[in-house]
Order: sequence, then structure tokens, then C-alpha cells
Amino acid sequence: MPFPLLTIILLFFFSFWFFSRIYRLAMTWFIRGRTDRTWDARAELATVLASLPLSVVYGSLSIELSLFLARLAVSTGILPQLTDYVDFLTAGRVWLVSLAMLLYMARTVPQTIASSKIYAFNALEHLQNEARRR
Repeated sequence: MPFPLLTIILLFFFSFWFFSRIYRLAMTWFIRGRTDRTWDARAELATVLASLPLSVVYGSLSIELSLFLARLAVSTGILPQLTDYVDFLTAGRVWLVSLAMLLYMARTVPQTIASSKIYAFNALEHLQNEARRR
């Protein structure tokens, strides 16, 4: 049964809220990770945890939208030869969503962690420079 679009939009807002709450905590841990490596590992784990709901929304939305467009092309007669493929892909929807989630996580989490470390290290350096000036 496909996800209604309203459900996916509500899931997106929840996952964005969840990401912002957990990611804020992870950023403080990245700053602490500059002095103690255990905080750095915790921050990376928190970033993965924060990205998980976003990957669920991304996987669901991308697969549902693709299948909707394929079904629309079949039903309007534009591409009637896709009927067997659409039926096959609809039956394996869970695996497709899981694959899209995994690809999303593999693409975004390392980028998020790297940019977070750069931001945290620059913020810590900026705070230290401000403390020296006073």
C-alpha cells in the first residue's frame, strides 16, 4: 500500500525536527571531541542516528514518486510495455525503499560528519580567539 503524500510530508517535518534536535547535541560533542576522542565517536553516532529518519523519508518519497510516475505512464498508454516491470517493482517496494535509504545514508552521513567537524573546529578556534582578546 503506497504512502499518501500527506503522510510523507508529515514524516519529513518530524524527521527534520528530530534531526535538528539531535544534530545540535552532536555539534557540541564535536566541539568536545577536539580534546577527547570519545566525544568525537559519540557525535558521529548521533549524526547517524539523526540522519536515519531523513533517509526513511527520502527512500519512501523517491520510490513512491517513481512508482507513481511509472504507473501513470502505463495507465495513460504512454509506456504500456512497463506493466510487468511496475508490478515487479511494486511487489519489492520494501527492498527498494531500503536500498534508497542505504544509498542516502552512504551519501550524506560522511559529508555531514566532515562538515560538522570543520564547523566545530572553526567555532572552537573562534571562541578561543575571543577568549584571548579579553
